[in-house]
Amino acid sequence: MEKGAAEKYFEFAVRANSLDCKLLCEYASFSWKTRKDADKAEELYKQALEAAPDDPHIVARFTAKMM
Repeated sequence: MEKGAAEKYFEFAVRANSLDCKLLCEYASFSWKTRKDADKAEELYKQALEAAPDDPHIVARFTAKMM
């Protein structure tokens, strides 16, 4: 599947700030809901968890998506 503008912008933003856990979660959600790419979503959620392991919102979103 070809990448659209939204995905290109997400990738650009993540390259600029790979530790922005909210951005990573939004990109993960986009990957999950829009692109139907569970592997990419899981990778991004894990990256967000590494950036902010104690953030309860990230833990909850990751757990909900991966169940």
